[in-house]
Amino acid sequence: TITYKDSFSELFLLSSKVYQKFVYCFLKVLSKFGLISVEREKILMIKLLFDSDVNCLTKACEEYCDHISFTPILDILKNEVKAGSKVIVLSATSEILLKLVFKDVLILGTKFRVNNENKITGIIQHPYDSKKLKILQDYGIESIDRQYFDSHHDECLKKISKSWCRVQNGRIVEIK
Repeated sequence: TITYKDSFSELFLLSSKVYQKFVYCFLKVLSKFGLISVEREKILMIKLLFDSDVNCLTKACEEYCDHISFTPILDILKNEVKAGSKVIVLSATSEILLKLVFKDVLILGTKFRVNNENKITGIIQHPYDSKKLKILQDYGIESIDRQYFDSHHDECLKKISKSWCRVQNGRIVEIK
């Protein structure tokens, strides 16, 4: 919702060589058809692009932040923080990337399992689709005052939201 495109997909494409882009597109098709999970897609691309090294992924995220086009929703959220609201960013994007963008907010993003050699060996938390509701509940969050979302994968949260805003191309297109 805060970027015009899926941020992790953009990071992968920005970091890829031509053949790696083809591999990514192939993995994306496999996950769209449910032949592999989105989690598996991410782990395989992290292995291919960054040799599963969390430091290389972090560096790529830092470089990617210079290329992100943020939507006006980011300004809305930053103003909410300034006004004293508790803002929670719940996203399937990596917490590594989200922490570069957001300060003073609770970030519930994809968390990686990292071994003693700084290699990513798996995913501990992946807020994708219906898992988003479970993750909020795990953090003791039972209701949301206002939700901003741009994907049908976030619709599961509408039932605990007092109000919600559907975002399309960086603009609010529906409010309930």
